[in-house]
Amino acid sequence: EEERKSQEEFYDYLIYMDEQGEEAVCIRKYLGNELEVRVPEELEEKPVRKLGEEVFEAVYEVILPDSLYEIGREAFFGSTVKKVHMGEGIKKIGQSAFKDCYLLEEVRTPHSQEGLSSLPHSIEEIGAEAFRDCWSLRGMEMPKNVLRISSYAFSKCVQLEKVVIHEQTEEVEYAAFSGCLNLKEVEIKGEGLKRVGTTSFEDCPLLKTVPLPPGAVLEEGF
Repeated sequence: EEERKSQEEFYDYLIYMDEQGEEAVCIRKYLGNELEVRVPEELEEKPVRKLGEEVFEAVYEVILPDSLYEIGREAFFGSTVKKVHMGEGIKKIGQSAFKDCYLLEEVRTPHSQEGLSSLPHSIEEIGAEAFRDCWSLRGMEMPKNVLRISSYAFSKCVQLEKVVIHEQTEEVEYAAFSGCLNLKEVEIKGEGLKRVGTTSFEDCPLLKTVPLPPGAVLEEGF
C-alpha cells in the first residue's frame, strides 16, 4: 500500500476511458528525480496505457510497463535518456516521441539481439520524426507489424549503421533515413515492401545499395 502511494507521488497523470470503455491512466509528467525509472503497470489500481507529451527530461534509463499501449508525441523529446526498455504491448509511437534524444544508445525489447536495438513487434504506427536526431543509436530492427515508416522517422541518426525492415512493412516515406551518415546496411526481409521515397535514404554516403524486392518502386516526393 505504501509503495503504491509513493509511486503515485512521482507522476502527474490523468484517468480517462480507453477504447474498451475502461478506466486507464495517461502519465503526463514524471515528477521524481531518479535517473533510472521503472514506470508502474498501474496507478490507483488502473492500468497505465499512455505516456503524454514531454513526460521525461533528466533521466538515463526508463523501463516501460507491459500495460503501455501508446508513447505520445514528444514524450521523451530532448531528454537525456540513454536506454529505454519497451514491452510487447505498445501499438503507437507518436510524432517526435524521441526526437533530439542525442544520448539514446539502446532501445530494448524481449526479442532484442546483442548490438541491435529493436522496437516491439506489436507497434503498428511510428510517427514522423519519432527518432530524428538520435545521434547515438547504432542499429535498429523495425517492428514486424508496422505498415509504414513515416517521414524523417530516423533522419540524422548519424551513428546508425544497420536497419532491419520486415516483410509486413509496405512503405518507407520520404527522408525516413536521410542524413544517416554511417548507415552501411539495410536488410529487407521478404517481398512486402512496395513504395520507397526517392529521398528515403538521401545523404547516406556509406550506403552502397538498398536491396529492394521485386515490384517495389521508388517515388518522387513520397
